[in-house]
Amino acid sequence: MLKSLHGRLLAWLVVPLLLLSAAHVVSTYADTRKTAEHLFDKLLVTLALSISEHALASGGDILTDNLLELIRVTTNDNLYYKVIGPDNSFIMGYEDIPEPPGGINVLEQNLQFYDAVYYDREVRVIAVSSLVDRPDFSGWMTTFVAQTLNDRAGYVSAIMVDAVLRVVLLIIFATVLLSVGISLGLRPLRRLGESVQRRDMNELSPIRGSHLPEEIRGLVGELNDLLRRLDENISVTKRFVENAAHQLRTPVTALLPQSELA
Repeated sequence: MLKSLHGRLLAWLVVPLLLLSAAHVVSTYADTRKTAEHLFDKLLVTLALSISEHALASGGDILTDNLLELIRVTTNDNLYYKVIGPDNSFIMGYEDIPEPPGGINVLEQNLQFYDAVYYDREVRVIAVSSLVDRPDFSGWMTTFVAQTLNDRAGYVSAIMVDAVLRVVLLIIFATVLLSVGISLGLRPLRRLGESVQRRDMNELSPIRGSHLPEEIRGLVGELNDLLRRLDENISVTKRFVENAAHQLRTPVTALLPQSELA
């Protein structure tokens, strides 16, 4: 393909397009990951606050049907929660949910996100700490909510499939248009080649190039200069042959009668 001018021009145009498209896909993936993390982290905050309010209102009872329905319609992931009170006293939920590697410092950070592994699955965990002052309960309460990453991965995959499909269609469409454009742009060059090919071998008149693009006029000018020099050389050669024939004809004419006499 690169042996033809059409192929080389197309490659010079399509290869940068492919590189830019690849960079766009990578950038879209990074932005989508950030967006997914932002959206689903906000969802975790909402769920953690809902579970925390329920724990306070119910005194540690199991989640109500309304809250379970809210969780069900909000996410398709597996959700695990844990609520602990002052002095790390367990209130409700899954007691073995992992805590942050550095522990929880409620005085420095009331809201903390971290990644962990729970039941051999990667999860995103939020720890929300709040100060409670009630007659029956006083102190810091921390609610942990862990969510598997299926929804995040599905969100990113859906966005990326759509983005890659759009890029592929764009590349195909652009390649077709570029190929057609290059073919139209090279048409004068092909016409010039056909014009030279149709010429008689004795036709050395200049090629008309006024209708050709500026980039080809230089080539036509060089061809015309070559034809001019070739015509001059042929003319000189013809004159030399004619003179030589004339010079040879005179002695040959004088020798013919002598040959006949002999």
